[in-house]
Amino acid sequence: MLVRLSLTLITLLSLALPALAQITERAYPFGRPEPEQPLVTTSGNSCRCEVASNSGNACVIYLRTNAADWIVKNAPQTAMRSSNDGRYYEAPFALAASACAGRKVNPGQLKVHWLDRRSAILEWK
Repeated sequence: MLVRLSLTLITLLSLALPALAQITERAYPFGRPEPEQPLVTTSGNSCRCEVASNSGNACVIYLRTNAADWIVKNAPQTAMRSSNDGRYYEAPFALAASACAGRKVNPGQLKVHWLDRRSAILEWK
C-alpha cells in the first residue's frame, strides 16, 4: 500500500511540475506602466552635449566642428584639452549652447536636460 501511494504521489508530481515550470508573461490590466522619468521633448533650438568628466558642468566640443569654429572666433580664451579621442574645448553650458546656435545665447534662457551623468541636451529660446 505504501509503495502504491508513493507511485501515485510521484506520478502526480511529474504531471504537475511541467505546469509549474512554465514561464508566464506579466499582464498589465491597465496597459504598460509609464516610465519613471518624463521623456525629454525639446524645440528646434537644442543640441546634444557630451558632459566633460573632470568638471561635470561643461560640454566637450571637439575640434573640426562648426561649434569649435564658432568658439575660435568668438571665445578664443576657452581652454583646450586633449584625450585619446582627440583635442577638444571644455565649454561651459552657456558657451556650448552659443557655439551650437552660432550666435550668443542668453544664459538665463538655457535649460539643461540631463539624459545621464555623461550626456545632456541643451535647449535655449
